[in-house]
Order: sequence, then C-alpha cells, then structure tokens
Amino acid sequence: MPEGSENNKVRKVEHSPNAPHRRKIVWSVEELLQLRNLYPTQPVENVIEAFPMRNWISIQAMARKLDLHRPCPPLLSATLNSEGDVGYCAGMIIADGCVLETCVDSGNKRGRREGGGPRPRRYYSMPQVRIGMEDKESLERVGRLWGRKVTLSGKSSSGNDYWTVQIGGRKANDLLRLVLPYFEGVKKKKAMYLLNKYGERTTLPVAKKEDFRPFGGLS
Repeated sequence: MPEGSENNKVRKVEHSPNAPHRRKIVWSVEELLQLRNLYPTQPVENVIEAFPMRNWISIQAMARKLDLHRPCPPLLSATLNSEGDVGYCAGMIIADGCVLETCVDSGNKRGRREGGGPRPRRYYSMPQVRIGMEDKESLERVGRLWGRKVTLSGKSSSGNDYWTVQIGGRKANDLLRLVLPYFEGVKKKKAMYLLNKYGERTTLPVAKKEDFRPFGGLS
C-alpha cells in the first residue's frame, strides 16, 4: 500500500509480549499531547471520555511514564489543625467509636474509571475509624471535620435512629496520628498497630480472605 495512503493514519497496533492474545494500541503523538493537557487538571470522567479506546488503568500507567501527576486531596492533618477539633474527634472515638482493620474486595467487575468489564476478584485490607450514635447533630460536626457524610444505619436497641460516620485508608491513619495522644488501652494498641503496618499506604493486598485476621489477632 502506498506510504501516504489514508489507512496509514490508523494508530499502530502491536501484540503485548506479556499477553500475546491481546492487542495493544500504541499511543499516538496527539493522544500523548492531549493526556499532558488533561490529566493534571481535569476530572477523572473527562479524562476517560477523551480516550474512549482506553480504560482508567492504562491511562494512569501512561501518565506515570510521562511523570504526570494529579493533585491529591488534602489529608486531615492539613485541615484538622485546631486542638479543640482534634480533641472533639478523639473524645467521640473514645466514647462511641471504634478503630478497625477491615478486608474489602475489588468485586468481579471493573468500575467505570477502569473501563468496565469482568476481572478476577482481589482482596485488600485497610485501616478504618467509625463512630456510631443516636445523636445525629453531634455526629454531623465530626462529618464536617472529616469531610464525610453521616448515614442512617438502622435503629438502636432503644428504637431510635442510629447514625454512623466513618473514614478509611490514608485519611484514617492520618486521623489516628492526630488523636493517638488522647488514646489509652486497646484503642491505643490498635491505632499504633495500624500506623506501623500501613504508614502512608491506603491498602495492603490480602492473599486469601479467609486467612485475614484483623490486627494480627491482637486482643
């Protein structure tokens, strides 16, 4: 076929050596330029829409190769800087909250950000802090400080509405660093365990869900 024909403008397709049954669509110069313009500033939905032939995982992988970054939402240590607010959160956790290590799964279907479609189910562990009580107004103050919604979880033993607010991942560990000086006993042990285990990480992989033991069996 002549070198200048229209068909030569179609993006080049290669076979990935790691997955020979799949076709790999090479990024064009125009796409790379568009990625540089959109990725650092635009909402995820807009970025995905701009590349209909690609999923969010492949877009992120190319962005890493180009050393492109998106702004991370601020951690609680950047916004929860009043001693009174930190003390209020600590008191609420001590009185009506719990420090948790939970196991979550990825599900067997990729989300819209990942391009949809089926996938193998994977499991992850993560730190979590949860407060539950009947007093919605007091809990809403915590929700505002954490940037989280207060949700109705059902009825309490007395028959009243029971409300909860929770936070997980890196933000949960960031919160635990702030409130740790207020803790004693089991809550302090659990908080220190999570801080040591996860550090700045949001989650850790779990090989088998049935083998997962929260806090390594810490009582």
